[in-house]
Amino acid sequence: MAIVLEYASLFVRRGTLEASYPGGFDAFWADCRSASFVADDQLARVGAMSSRDLGLIAADVRRRAPAIADHEIAIATREQSTRRWLSIGEIENTMCVWLVDTEPGAQFAACTGEMLMQGDDALQAAELASRIGALRPLGERALVVRGEAAVELDLWEDAPVVSVTSCFGRVAGFGPDASLRDELVAELVRAGWRRAPRR
Repeated sequence: MAIVLEYASLFVRRGTLEASYPGGFDAFWADCRSASFVADDQLARVGAMSSRDLGLIAADVRRRAPAIADHEIAIATREQSTRRWLSIGEIENTMCVWLVDTEPGAQFAACTGEMLMQGDDALQAAELASRIGALRPLGERALVVRGEAAVELDLWEDAPVVSVTSCFGRVAGFGPDASLRDELVAELVRAGWRRAPRR
C-alpha cells in the first residue's frame, strides 16, 4: 500500500519497529503523539513542516530506540528519499511513498479518515467487514466494531463503492479506529477492490 507524501516525512519499516523499538509499533505510535502519523501494513510515517523539526523527530527515535540503525530511518520529500528501500511516485495525481518491490495499492493519508474503495459488489464489503468485527446496522450505513475500535461503512446504492471512515468525533489519522479501518481496506484490496475517485 502507499502513504501520501506531505511536506518532509520520516519513515520506518513496521518490521523494524516491531523488532527494535521498545514496545514495538504500538509504542512508537503512542510516543509520536502527532496528527501527522499514518501507517500502512509496511511503513510508519511521521511528518514535519521543516527539516529542523524532522531532525528532532529522528533524534528522538534514535534516543528511544538505539537499536534502530541510521539506515533503517528514511527521510523523504516530494523529490527524493534518503533510502533505497522507499519508492516515491505519483498515484492518481498524488505523490506517495511505498516500500520498494511491493505494490502501492490504496493510499493512506494522515487525518483524512475516509477511504473510498470500489469493487464489483458493495455487499461484499459488508461480508468482509463482518469477518474482522461485529457489524451493526446504522440506517444506510453500518458500524464495524471490534474492542474499542469502530469504523463506519457507507454502502452507496448507485455504485459498487464503499466509504470506510473512522468514527465521527474521533481522531481519524491514527489509533484503534484507523487501524481497524486500514485492516478492512487491506481486506478489500486482497479481494480485488481498488481505490475509488472522490466524488
